[in-house]
Amino acid sequence: MNKSIIISGPKGSGKTWIADAIALTHPKRRVLRTTEREVDEKMETCVSIDNVDTLYDLIIVEECSDRGQIHVMDTYFRFNHARTDDWKQCACPESDHPKYSVVFLTQADVNIKEVDRERFTVINCRNFIHP
Repeated sequence: MNKSIIISGPKGSGKTWIADAIALTHPKRRVLRTTEREVDEKMETCVSIDNVDTLYDLIIVEECSDRGQIHVMDTYFRFNHARTDDWKQCACPESDHPKYSVVFLTQADVNIKEVDRERFTVINCRNFIHP
């Protein structure tokens, strides 16, 4: 099972830099960059994210508000989506084996003890000091 990564830290702490470094380990065309707001819009309309597992190896979600919302989005990305050419509405079963990894960036304080360690790895940038 792929673990999702939560990168937590204040503005300017290096969250995006770390996500960019992770993205460099994948072909550029196989990385999807999005925001919590865009994901929320898809979830609100119950839109299936078709073909996501065939198009992307890595999804980076920026501007995440808090740990609770990250958990909701992670569950959304764990769906087994149909492989079709269109966006469609459906109730898809959850899978514990997504074929891609998801990186969530948040300014919220996320403690490793507060998350499911089977599903998430947490990188906390709060202790880093920039010169």
